[in-house]
Amino acid sequence: MIIRKFHKLHISFNLLMEYFNDYRIYNKYNASSMQDIRQHLEGKIIAHYHVLEKGFSHPKRKVCFSLPIVKSLINLINKYDNTNAERTYQVEVAVNILKKYSLLSTNINCIPIELEKNIKAINLNKTIQVGSMDFSSDFLFRHVLSSFSDFATSRFSVRNFTEKNVPLDIVLKAIKIAQKTPSVCNRQTCKVHILTNRNDINKHLSFQTGNRGYGHKINKLLIVTSDMYLFDGPKERNQAFTDGGMFSMSLLYALHSLKIGAVTLNWAYDKQQNSSLHSLGVIPKNQKVIVFVGIGFPPAEFRVATSTRRDIKDLVNIV
Repeated sequence: MIIRKFHKLHISFNLLMEYFNDYRIYNKYNASSMQDIRQHLEGKIIAHYHVLEKGFSHPKRKVCFSLPIVKSLINLINKYDNTNAERTYQVEVAVNILKKYSLLSTNINCIPIELEKNIKAINLNKTIQVGSMDFSSDFLFRHVLSSFSDFATSRFSVRNFTEKNVPLDIVLKAIKIAQKTPSVCNRQTCKVHILTNRNDINKHLSFQTGNRGYGHKINKLLIVTSDMYLFDGPKERNQAFTDGGMFSMSLLYALHSLKIGAVTLNWAYDKQQNSSLHSLGVIPKNQKVIVFVGIGFPPAEFRVATSTRRDIKDLVNIV
């Protein structure tokens, strides 16, 4: 009994030390803790311009949507340019989005004059397709039987859905496909909570702020979790996110292959929001929430955010 208690105390102490080291490293390098350097500015710029991309993709764009984001994005780009670093592809994407935003027919008469001047003052070095693209349902799913390369690159997040109900058996089929995802020691820790009731969907989405403007159109909400009961010791403290992230991508591909539109909604919130979400009674406290996935059938014609990817050279380090 004494040996068991000592062993448990030893594990708890090691876990505390590992979490402290996680804190130390994250606190040192994350963008909110350090001064504005090039990499941090680029990350903030991407996050800002993606908000505008989502606004572009809405079926009914609001007049001069997200003006505070536009102002902040201008400031971030100017800060980046003041570092005298060469603009990355993603920063050029942001500049293109600002230019496109100012030329939208719905925005021309409502953008403040000073803001328009600030946008025009930023040099456009290269022209890139940005914002949103007009899609048809047939075009979105044109490669479901093609090579994996064509299939994977044809998937886009869908934020516009019809009222047509997604049959539960199709959702279960997608989950069955996703079960082939590798997991640590084949423990298969992931769970999928399928919310079908409108009230339940709305309650859970109320804690996730990234679905504004289209959350009410989501037909079913899938919440992917990872069961912490199945992990062991300090070294596996972050494994839930690895297993859950891999499973979630497999699930997205599976849904796409079955011609179901889907959008991922991140879950990066504080302890109070986590507690409130668990208090709804659907997700047990021993399960770590990984991501929300909103699904539905896309309409015949709709828009998708371009979500321009980085240049491949920015991803690769060949040693």
